[in-house]
Amino acid sequence: MYDSNFGNPNLQIEKSQAFELGIEQIVEEQNLIRLTGFATRYKDMIGFNFANNRSENISQTEIKGLELESHWLRSEKLSFKTHTTYLHAWDRLNKTPLPRRAKWKGGLIVDHQSTDQIHIQGEWWIKSAFRDSAVQTVRTPMASLFHLSGDYRFSKALKTTLRIENLFDRKYFETLGYTTLGRSFYAGLEAQF
Repeated sequence: MYDSNFGNPNLQIEKSQAFELGIEQIVEEQNLIRLTGFATRYKDMIGFNFANNRSENISQTEIKGLELESHWLRSEKLSFKTHTTYLHAWDRLNKTPLPRRAKWKGGLIVDHQSTDQIHIQGEWWIKSAFRDSAVQTVRTPMASLFHLSGDYRFSKALKTTLRIENLFDRKYFETLGYTTLGRSFYAGLEAQF
């Protein structure tokens, strides 16, 4: 957090108080719906000041929201998981939204055990556009990505894995002006002894 060009030797330790409350409902013995509310208040949250390009403390901030999850087992071989989050991140002193936090994000995971040896999973996620800086007009666009993964089990002790992230090679940003990786491939071999 401290570097000679952009750092701030006067940063204070960030302190927080967090609360979380959730309810969960089991449906038809094998499916689940969960709703969770959360709130965290920070004192001296460490954030970035875009005007002078350095980390600074934000005296009073609050991040609160709701998460909704569901797990649906359609058969022994096929399951679905969904999740969505609403987030309200706020600078309480200046009465402005905190930058770089999407208000909405969500996703879907489809999991299929094709055979005893073959397992395939598809994952789609989406997040809303968000402010990239303290300047209200600078926004990072909405993003949506798809990942595909699978594994092949040779035996109880040996399997190979493959994962393709950003399958459709979409350009997206976590920080405006800095694109993230395009389509990426990962492969592995797992052995248990």
